[in-house]
Amino acid sequence: ILSRASGDSLIQCLECDMVGCGPTFLDNRYGNNQHAMLHFLMSGHKFGVTCGPMGEIFCMACGDVIYHECFDQERERLFVEIHFPSLCWKETPILRGVDPSS
Repeated sequence: ILSRASGDSLIQCLECDMVGCGPTFLDNRYGNNQHAMLHFLMSGHKFGVTCGPMGEIFCMACGDVIYHECFDQERERLFVEIHFPSLCWKETPILRGVDPSS
């Protein structure tokens, strides 16, 4: 079923583990079969996220992509981390003056 579809043409349900073709307005390169839309209608689940680099949240209740500042900031952070790694924070363990094992 999902042989040619990939990336942002696929949607993963955020309420279960179903992955399927999303609506044609997200990506119509593969003659999208809209399996995710059928899932949302039959299950009553409302939210999904595209599986590609866009990482957009789709709402079945309103039939559109949801834009939220926190999600957009995380997408920008990942873009910078991938394309400009020298600009990212490096995570390091906290160094303490006392040995917690003693």
